Amino acid sequence: MSSTFKREPALPRKKARRVEDLLVWRKACKLVIEVYALTQGFPPEERYRMVGQMRDAVSSIPANISEGFRRRSLKEKSRFINIAEASLEELRTFLKVSRYIGYHDSQQCLDLAEETAKLLYCYHRPILLKIREGTSQP
Repeated sequence: MSSTFKREPALPRKKARRVEDLLVWRKACKLVIEVYALTQGFPPEERYRMVGQMRDAVSSIPANISEGFRRRSLKEKSRFINIAEASLEELRTFLKVSRYIGYHDSQQCLDLAEETAKLLYCYHRPILLKIREGTSQP
């Protein structure tokens, strides 16, 4: 018996009026809180090295989502989202390295970073498609 599934049409999404309406921004803020809590347990000698870099990277994610949210052109929006994506990749590297060297054993931050990366991709993709189509305004 062969079953075919018809894909339901996507429900229209309500346009975000504030950056706080974006799930990706809220997840990124949660990630900031988690990373700050995690890095409190790092050795004191890492305070100005790895801890500082991790905190800079993680705080850059929601900050750049916010900045891109208020930009009027799609290219500008895309640029700031791309910066957030790059900061997230930097953070993921530090989370993995710090775990390998024994500064933590938490999978929670890595999982939250992965979830945030997926949401950021889903937020960025339609903007990139509009840019490729030649649309300049959101």
